[in-house]
Amino acid sequence: MSRNTPEMFHPRGARRAGDGAAGGEVLRRTPFSRAAARAPAARRTAKLGSKAAAKLAEPGPDAPAWARRAHRLAIALLHAVEAGESDASTQAAVERAYAAFELGYGDPQIARVAHVVERAHAAIRETQRRVLENAYYDAAGVLQKALDQILRRGVSFDQAVEVVRGLRMEANSRIAVADGVANLLGWVDMSRAHAVAAIRAAIAAAPVPAEDAPAEDA
Repeated sequence: MSRNTPEMFHPRGARRAGDGAAGGEVLRRTPFSRAAARAPAARRTAKLGSKAAAKLAEPGPDAPAWARRAHRLAIALLHAVEAGESDASTQAAVERAYAAFELGYGDPQIARVAHVVERAHAAIRETQRRVLENAYYDAAGVLQKALDQILRRGVSFDQAVEVVRGLRMEANSRIAVADGVANLLGWVDMSRAHAVAAIRAAIAAAPVPAEDAPAEDA
């Protein structure tokens, strides 16, 4: 990793079990460790024996897991393009894949926001309770001003205050920075929108059977 990466995102920056109040327990419960251990099941990507797969070089037997997943994803995307028209579920999946790949911001912007949020988290966590309410607004102002001009347009002062409040509530630096960055960059709203699209498509494709539907109030 770059030397400019926020400290808690370096392997040496992660707290070990027993460090801090409940550092080890917090880290073991985070979604980051679960995501690293197991990727989602391949339920939407095309089978390796499909026509689309024949157009792409298959990763070798020693290829890392991410490369094999990238291969399956590339096949699925190619298959969707060749099909011309896809169902709503496939279209929603493509939009999710594109949004996840692009994120909407480059690495320099993401890193800058992460550093700003990291500093805000450290400051607000050290603030005494008797001056905490004023500190929320002071930290939010600093946080908002530290964002570049494009990001500042999309983050209101009230939103910045809510981000700082969330930082105060989260003791784990890694989780706090991830949540703060996700909120400031709009990833939370984006993922919610994609969740709505996925749910709508799923319900349209597989409606609840009448016998399983909740009874209407008389």
